[in-house]
Amino acid sequence: MEAARAEARSRAARRDRRRRKHLMERSFADAANNHGFKRSRWRGLWRQRIQDYLIAAVQNIRIWLRHGLVRTKGAVPAPAEVRVTVWRLFLVLALSLYGRHRTPGGSGRSR
Repeated sequence: MEAARAEARSRAARRDRRRRKHLMERSFADAANNHGFKRSRWRGLWRQRIQDYLIAAVQNIRIWLRHGLVRTKGAVPAPAEVRVTVWRLFLVLALSLYGRHRTPGGSGRSR
């Protein structure tokens, strides 16, 4: 037990915690504030897992689109059609997760 505590107090462990804190907390904050991660949309653990996987997929697709990492074979960038297809997939996932687009001042629920 003491060895584990000593390792947790080491300089490398502190550096890892500082680095991980910004990466992980930012991801969870994005999921909570922008993708409904704070509340469950459906009842049941297996349905909650589906919601969590969809949120993670949406976050990953956004990262790929932002950094241009959608690629075909090798290091050749994907053609515009592939990017459009990925963007449409992102929209389908977002609509399936949230329903209709939220209107300013509205309740945010689809009618």
